[in-house]
Amino acid sequence: MQMNKLEPFLSDEEYEDFTANRLAEISAYAATQYRSNINVEKITFVKRQENKEKETIGYDYTMTFKLTGKVNKTVTKKGKMVLIKTENG
Repeated sequence: MQMNKLEPFLSDEEYEDFTANRLAEISAYAATQYRSNINVEKITFVKRQENKEKETIGYDYTMTFKLTGKVNKTVTKKGKMVLIKTENG
């Protein structure tokens, strides 16, 4: 699934936020790859770093999805993310 197909349904800010954090990419990939519905089973975050000067916090994450439909399967994906403090909080 191409992320730009979602753009008409979201505001500019929502689309930017949704695609920036890779969750959109991972869930779309899993659903199309396995031609199944997707439900989030579990998400965990482990704090790995904090930089008070740059106002950032880094996390490792693990997401577990349950696919149902053509394929019935549980898929786990791991990744990293960094949160950055902005003017809006």
